[in-house]
Amino acid sequence: MFKKSIVKIIFDCYIGILFVFDTISLLIYIFLLFFIIKYYIKNNASIGREFLIIFVYNGILDIIFLLEEYITFRPAQLGVFRRFYIDIFSKYKISGISCTYSLCYVIALPFAGLTVTFNRYFAIKFPSKYQYFWSGWRLVILTIYPVLLLSPIFFYYFQSKVVYIQDDIGRLTFIYIDNDTSKALWDISTYTHCAVMVIYIILNFLLIKECRNESKKMSDRKSKLNISVAKIGIVYFVCCASVTAMEVISKTASSLRIYSVSNDIVSIYPFIETLFVFAPLYSLLYLDKDIRLQFLLFIKMENF
Repeated sequence: MFKKSIVKIIFDCYIGILFVFDTISLLIYIFLLFFIIKYYIKNNASIGREFLIIFVYNGILDIIFLLEEYITFRPAQLGVFRRFYIDIFSKYKISGISCTYSLCYVIALPFAGLTVTFNRYFAIKFPSKYQYFWSGWRLVILTIYPVLLLSPIFFYYFQSKVVYIQDDIGRLTFIYIDNDTSKALWDISTYTHCAVMVIYIILNFLLIKECRNESKKMSDRKSKLNISVAKIGIVYFVCCASVTAMEVISKTASSLRIYSVSNDIVSIYPFIETLFVFAPLYSLLYLDKDIRLQFLLFIKMENF
């Protein structure tokens, strides 16, 4: 009993710290997106207007996803509002819609990273063709294709019913009433992410190789900036690897009926989601000095 209490306290502190970090980061994200839309997308930014359009689009979806998580998942993990989640929320269709949307978005997250990585590779490998290729209908398709891929899955499963169950330390987790639905969605997520990981490895290998070749040349400022921001592809790779590892471990634990490990993995998900949502934000601010300095000036923190 004492051990469970200690674990509960540690877990509550972990979720609480994430909440504070998420809140601060969310405000920074919103201000940054507003700043980019107002000052950079309209102008020909050094980093590329096309890249920033993708960044803003992904950022808006990330914010919607995180807000949804704080309705359906994060408070439940803390064990608060038990009656609401168990007796009220799970009785309405919105619970199944929200939970299915959340899972589909998690499946789609690595695809957004692939687009960004490919965009950076193309900017370095084919600079003269970059603006032509990343424009018009090609830019639209390359930006929204994750939504197009996952929409059929969402609309097939969005009416599935969910319930919230409580574990031995008070955490609430949603599960689908139909076990086949739950298994199908988690299998889709795991196998999709494993396949995407292979593409990530190949694409990042090509990106790193191209960056090394380009860095040996006498590059101008724009080329150097493209090489620097290309590191964001590695950030996405690390995020995708983390998600995939968690899913493989969770799936293995469930197949071996070690459900405590599976529950613990689910509890690590908030950190992985936070990493995936905010890593691109802080990576861009760190890698692009011009955007960082102008943004700090915009929010009146130029001395930071």
